Amino acid sequence: MSALFDWAESIVQDFNIWDIAVMKLYLFSVGVLFGAYFSNFFKKWIWWVLGIAIITGAWMIYKVIS
Repeated sequence: MSALFDWAESIVQDFNIWDIAVMKLYLFSVGVLFGAYFSNFFKKWIWWVLGIAIITGAWMIYKVIS
């Protein structure tokens, strides 16, 4: 298990401030998507939030792979 944490720590150390901001936006949008089933407020914005989640998720995958 510590090998997983060591790998994740080595990846995160290479992130700059914008990468961390994108990661937080991604995690927020994924959380909103899960929470949308419990709130009527976000149901009308579900496609926008899904788009944000996909774009920021793709950016995070790109940063981790490269």
